[in-house]
Amino acid sequence: LGLAGQMAGAAQAAPVPSPPGAPPPLPGKTWWVALDGQQNGPLDLGELAALMSQGRVGRDTLAWKKGQTGWLTLAAIAELTPLFGSQSG
Repeated sequence: LGLAGQMAGAAQAAPVPSPPGAPPPLPGKTWWVALDGQQNGPLDLGELAALMSQGRVGRDTLAWKKGQTGWLTLAAIAELTPLFGSQSG
């Protein structure tokens, strides 16, 4: 096959474009948290850790990501428990 045949094969393998609207969150930026009565995000784990070190979020802060049925406290999300390290309470 010539170049045209290779291009046709590549076109078939191309991903389907996303529908118009808001772009998806950047990879790794999947978390939303409730801060001061507002939804904040999307955030990655590093940003969540920074908010924790600043005292802006804690175990009782509500968080959500796509796939969850609802908002949960940070302490209730197994994926986020490593953020707490040796913190108590």
